[in-house]
Amino acid sequence: MISDGAELRKRLLEQGLDAGEIVFKYYWPRYAPPPESGIRSLVKSEHLRPQFERLVEMQAVVQSHVPMPLATVRNADGEFVGYVLEYVDGVTLRELIEDGMTAEAQRQFGQVLSAVRKLHARSLAHGDLNASNVLVADDGRTLLIDPVPFQRPETQLQDDLCLEEIRRQIDAAGKGV
Repeated sequence: MISDGAELRKRLLEQGLDAGEIVFKYYWPRYAPPPESGIRSLVKSEHLRPQFERLVEMQAVVQSHVPMPLATVRNADGEFVGYVLEYVDGVTLRELIEDGMTAEAQRQFGQVLSAVRKLHARSLAHGDLNASNVLVADDGRTLLIDPVPFQRPETQLQDDLCLEEIRRQIDAAGKGV
């Protein structure tokens, strides 16, 4: 059981991970690692456990297109407070589009399309696809980030509509619109 940021950092180091290699997503404002822990943090969701589970499911299908979910974190009372995720340097697909790098954005979009098709073939969906939730990593990977933890029958259709919107954004940027 991990009870604080110092303990989390210690356990990560024991596993060969540096705090700079992870992102810690946690419930806000009830739990956060202390700044001196050196852990990069995302303060966000109240649906962390199901989001972690969704990432694990997605990772099993499209391993190279989802950041590695590493561990769940519990406080001293055993309460689930967040999860640890691989940290990845890169830019979002939105940034590529806004910077006019449409050829690269188009190439990356092909990777997104391939990953989403594989997910849909296994009845999984991202649920919040947009150009800000696609990370183009410095190591060459194209990653789907921040999936919606709960899925409904229409979630795959929503993914498809979002893919069309991303394609439209890339096309418009290519035409200088």
